[in-house]
Amino acid sequence: MTEQMTVKAFLQNHQYSRKSISAIKQNGALLVNGHQVTVRYEMHKHDTLTVQLPDESRSKTLIPSHIPILIHYDDEYLIIVSKPPFMNTIPSKQHPHDSLIEAVYGHLETHDDKSVLHPVSRLDRDTSGLVVFSKHQLTHHLLTGKIEKFYLLIAAGHVKDHGNYVYPIDRREDSIITRTVNVHGQHARTEYHLIDYDAEFDVSLVHVKLHTGRTHQIRVHFSAALHPLDASYYK
Repeated sequence: MTEQMTVKAFLQNHQYSRKSISAIKQNGALLVNGHQVTVRYEMHKHDTLTVQLPDESRSKTLIPSHIPILIHYDDEYLIIVSKPPFMNTIPSKQHPHDSLIEAVYGHLETHDDKSVLHPVSRLDRDTSGLVVFSKHQLTHHLLTGKIEKFYLLIAAGHVKDHGNYVYPIDRREDSIITRTVNVHGQHARTEYHLIDYDAEFDVSLVHVKLHTGRTHQIRVHFSAALHPLDASYYK
């Protein structure tokens, strides 16, 4: 900070939303150099601002489980874990318990960590990879949209060296889960790079970057391009 400004302006400059600032005003606290202040307080160079975030409560429907999971990073703001295949990131009607978030709550429970988790990234049930959970709604807000997702996959056929699949995606009329390409659907873009092609098995190893995050986007796009990953999307 090179010039004086209000606490509110300082927070807004550091990407605190109006909703977050309002929640801090109502249930948190703001201290400058150890003294409680309001958002209208004028800060000066070399002042130290401490933000005490409001407490959150966990959903009672999430039941901590002690399924073994691999923790890659854990601090007071976020936790990064490996999601195995065939596990939901969060509960669903079909799989109401033993989700990844509940396994992470089980881990926090053993470390007396009372944080409330918010998934910053998610993976489909059958997909394995890293998932980020924030430990407060504010951290979730600050991280949302700032994480790039990359995937490695094996697709049928010989995929071109590099390109983009830009097909709109919508829910299939006969299913609440399955998605399909539909001109009336949401914009979706998948960028891909061919890493290797195995002529014997006629499959491609592909590096993928998502530019949008539609449900089942990768499977739908590669199926539409006649390079399916999942037989249920290639009929």
